[in-house]
Amino acid sequence: MNKLLSALSEAGIQLVVTDGKLKLRGAKGDMAAHLVEEVRRNREQLLAYLGSTEQLMRDVTLRQSAVIRQERDGASLPLSYAQQRLWFLDQLGEGTSHYNLPMVFHVEGEFDKHCAQQAIVRILARHEPLRTVFAMADGEARQIVREPDGFAMECVDLSGMEPVQQEQAVQEAIIADSAAFDLSEDLMVRARFLDLGSRRGVFLINMHHIASDGWSMSILVKEFVAQYRALRECLPDPFSPLSIRYSDYAQWQRDWMSGPRLEEQLAYWENQLAGIPLVHSLPLAHPRPQLQRHRGARTEVQLNADLRGALGDLAQRRQVTMFMVLHGALSILLAGFGSANDVVIGVPVANRTQKELEDIIGFFVNTLVLRVDCSGNPSFTAFLEKVKAVNVDAQLNQDVPFDRLVERIKPARSLAYSPLYQIVFTMETGAAEEALALSGAKLSPIVPDEVAAKFDLVITASESERGIRVCMDYDTDLFELATIDAMAAGLQEVLHAIVRDPSVPIANMPLLPSGKQEALLRVVHDDCRHFPQT
Repeated sequence: MNKLLSALSEAGIQLVVTDGKLKLRGAKGDMAAHLVEEVRRNREQLLAYLGSTEQLMRDVTLRQSAVIRQERDGASLPLSYAQQRLWFLDQLGEGTSHYNLPMVFHVEGEFDKHCAQQAIVRILARHEPLRTVFAMADGEARQIVREPDGFAMECVDLSGMEPVQQEQAVQEAIIADSAAFDLSEDLMVRARFLDLGSRRGVFLINMHHIASDGWSMSILVKEFVAQYRALRECLPDPFSPLSIRYSDYAQWQRDWMSGPRLEEQLAYWENQLAGIPLVHSLPLAHPRPQLQRHRGARTEVQLNADLRGALGDLAQRRQVTMFMVLHGALSILLAGFGSANDVVIGVPVANRTQKELEDIIGFFVNTLVLRVDCSGNPSFTAFLEKVKAVNVDAQLNQDVPFDRLVERIKPARSLAYSPLYQIVFTMETGAAEEALALSGAKLSPIVPDEVAAKFDLVITASESERGIRVCMDYDTDLFELATIDAMAAGLQEVLHAIVRDPSVPIANMPLLPSGKQEALLRVVHDDCRHFPQT
């Protein structure tokens, strides 16, 4: 099922369920005959698989009013709740680079620096958050939208250097680009091109999280490529002005999330998170520092296409998403390694349930706190229903901004760990790894060597035709690599057990590979102890 959906996506075709009917969006006239036949043959399964997710999103959308364009009188504008939280953290840290969103690309071919600069100028004109600054007014933070001017892409000529010197200069430039943004003065995007000669270079783009998120980074890249091509080929601007601005959303959010509606959703979370553990139960290799230093490392594992297919089939049979299946498996793993049945993870959600928000660069993402009870030793099939219910209920109450949730729950606060959750799970596509074709040039993403540990543990699953790649970013102040490697191996074991027999009780699932359990357990035992978490 997932292979078919991926093939349709690559062909530019989207399947949706509307009023119980399966409909196709996209260039259907170019759809290959074998795909048409596959859709026809799997119609009922596709309806079942897509129906539950589509219905959930319709339920969320129908609960919300439309975002409308607001009149302006030239004054400063309110912040969204997400912006307000980051602005507060920036003030607390007196400027920090932890919320930078950098992208680095290797450039091959003839890169037109003038077209690149003009492409970003057009993007600045289209997306106000990238030219918004923040200031205090009447005792509260306000956003001030500036005119789209003053942008200049820095160009550095490294072509006369030897390769070793070039590599060092590139690394120094990447480090320099990580400098904090001044939220009161700077544009919220900057770019730099390093010319290595011989039609090679490195292109750096950086945005601050207060003006962007993961979805927005994809918009920026897509629009940059389209604008660059249009400028190179002397074509008009391919994008029309946006009908809705981010500031319209910020005002809508404050109006929408107030009164009984806010209280209803806060009441759900207050009940769901009552008695939540202060921190996770995973054993630590080192005492937790009093202040997070964000020093991280990464390990990863590739789940092959066969396992991905089997997990997709299981998801289709149980009418759940792939995310829910992986969330269930991960909860079992964390409960086993942490020896505690109360598993809490944070899950970022795009928070763009209305269509008018889909094309806007801005900070929309919210975090849902998913709490799963792994007690009672149910079968995985029964456990998956519990996981599904947790996910669905969280989605239906996703409007509450995370900072408002923290205010209501009032967990004990500490600079040593994040409140409510310290483990994050997210899913993304593998599209970020693909090269981007410009007119006469190609951009290939460069994955940075250094990993910033924003949380204790971040698990990212990237689904593609090759299978599922799982990356585990961990805080090296807390964990050793051997422990995280053991967890990665354990996740594979749980997933294989699930597809072999989903009726097996979850406490009976293997957490470590057969034949390696004793050695890995010894490594984990030697590395980890239950240090005090406060």
